[in-house]
Amino acid sequence: MKNGSQNSRIEILLGVIRNLLDDIANLIESSATLRVNNILNVRRECVRDFEYILSRANHEGLSFLTCSMPRLGKWYDSILSRIEKENDSDTGEYVIPCGFKPHCNVKREDLFGDFSCPVFCRMLAYVIHDTRSSLRDRARIIRAYRTLFYLYYKLEIPLTEEQLKTALQVWKDNESDLASLQLPDYYHEDLCRARELIAYVLGDARKAFTDFTPRHGPGAVAGGEDNIAKWDSANYIPSLHRVYPRYDVYFGFRSGGRISSAMCGEIISFVKRSREQRAISRLLFVPKDSRGPRTISCEPKELMFLQQGVSRNLMRNLHAFSHGRINFVDQDVNGMLALTSSETGQFATIDLKDASDRVTTDLVLALFPEEAHRYLLALRSESTLLPDGSLFEGHRKYAPMGSALCFPIESAVFWALAVVAGIRSGMSAPDAIASTYVYGDDIIIRPQVFTPLCELFTRCGLLVNKSKSYVDGPFRESCGVDAWNGKLITPFKIKKDISRRSPDGNLAAAICEYCSTCYSLDYRATGDYLLNLVNAAYPGILVHDTQIGGLSVVDPCRPINLSDYKHGFDRRLCRVWVEGWVLTSPKEPVSLDGLSRLLRAYYGSWEEHDPSVVAVLRSAKIRKRKILVEI
Repeated sequence: MKNGSQNSRIEILLGVIRNLLDDIANLIESSATLRVNNILNVRRECVRDFEYILSRANHEGLSFLTCSMPRLGKWYDSILSRIEKENDSDTGEYVIPCGFKPHCNVKREDLFGDFSCPVFCRMLAYVIHDTRSSLRDRARIIRAYRTLFYLYYKLEIPLTEEQLKTALQVWKDNESDLASLQLPDYYHEDLCRARELIAYVLGDARKAFTDFTPRHGPGAVAGGEDNIAKWDSANYIPSLHRVYPRYDVYFGFRSGGRISSAMCGEIISFVKRSREQRAISRLLFVPKDSRGPRTISCEPKELMFLQQGVSRNLMRNLHAFSHGRINFVDQDVNGMLALTSSETGQFATIDLKDASDRVTTDLVLALFPEEAHRYLLALRSESTLLPDGSLFEGHRKYAPMGSALCFPIESAVFWALAVVAGIRSGMSAPDAIASTYVYGDDIIIRPQVFTPLCELFTRCGLLVNKSKSYVDGPFRESCGVDAWNGKLITPFKIKKDISRRSPDGNLAAAICEYCSTCYSLDYRATGDYLLNLVNAAYPGILVHDTQIGGLSVVDPCRPINLSDYKHGFDRRLCRVWVEGWVLTSPKEPVSLDGLSRLLRAYYGSWEEHDPSVVAVLRSAKIRKRKILVEI
């Protein structure tokens, strides 16, 4: 039996679903082209679907919302990837997911032809196969149902012991698999071509790895130090010191010439707080989605200090010399290509399994210029400390998720191999380069390149997820964009636990963002429900048809009504103000002194922070303030 708090939590989550089904019914009834209105009682079907969800959730708990419904959503995605917009409905047999009762074969040759589907949410099957109706109306309903299926797919819930064990075993299996991998010969034609491509887009390799400004990033590190403690010392790592002497990095001995006696004292004090250690990363797990956690490798802070600087150099060079085809800043490029290709079929979208965990050190050394090898080896950890306390010696992967070099290194490797595969498919080198786009592990290529790319990736130890790679058909997925027949059908997902009794400022801001998304998608009942939820904790949340400061909700159909809020006129600025909620981050003086404080002030960005204070980000508070608005 579930206790009262669990029941209350489920009730709030189910409340969102109930209102979302109301929105789906409104969208279907407002469409003049969808013929499902002539076959089924839309309101009755939505009520029946909610009763089914309620029953399953009461028996199975949260797992039905986070696991079972996304599984049904993926089943429908497999149908969407085959159904064209013209009158050529796919009547093939599909194995309905376990746990969902199948609906009897529907035979309506005058309307849709024959197809099978689950009884639950069967209206979606009618809409998908209704190829004579408006594509725009069908896409709106498909997007709404995909939102229903994936609504809590990425909900941040505590990880179970079983999930942690499974994730650790997958990590070990990857290492075992990579240990037996035999890469093609160093002088193999494909590797030589890829090496030339990376050397071209990298520019001056030695300058890229030496001429940079290091800094500490906001992420977790192996030692567990917070953002301030990272500056307090720098441990001596021999493998790193041999290539990047810490006297140059931290103290500027060679570049600074003579130093004062006071600085000598500071340096001695700084060194005394340090110790000698090996480059050992720490493995940890963070929530990803309902299937399990994401594996993160926390690098030693000394490595991350340099990785951050090198990473910015690499990303700048790779982006510039590839003319933006290796992208690090704008996901919209890949997203728009996926959207247009779902209609034209011009490009295919590729997904990889465990992408960053399967880029081996041997592969990186085989593809990057030799003058960069000593720097690449110095900037990676040698071993990994596992959650159970054991030490895994000599991992094969180069820069797993968590390393600052993960994104630029894997992007360069995937792009170069994809271009080579394009050349092998018969394309000219300029055409292959111009037709390959990479954003991390989101890869876009020409459809004819898919088969040779899979073969080349397999030889290099990379695995293509063929079930989530879309080469033909009307469905594409890349960089958070799900597209079908040129229409956007990306589902809206709730990640934060909105059922907490007293939402803090960060959660309230997240719920306001969810409200704005619902209103933009015309899910008005869902938006109103979420708005009431956050208003119960913080009455007077501002609602406006344009984005304003503070904690507010954007509703395109609702201009701000000043009479609903305390307001006034600022004569100095000649602007109307409204009293609303705003988030503030408490600040406290920096506890560092001496050389540590000097390093933070020198390497830190003055545009981002005042070096004399630090913001306590996890202690965000919510307060009433005057907010200027446009009327």
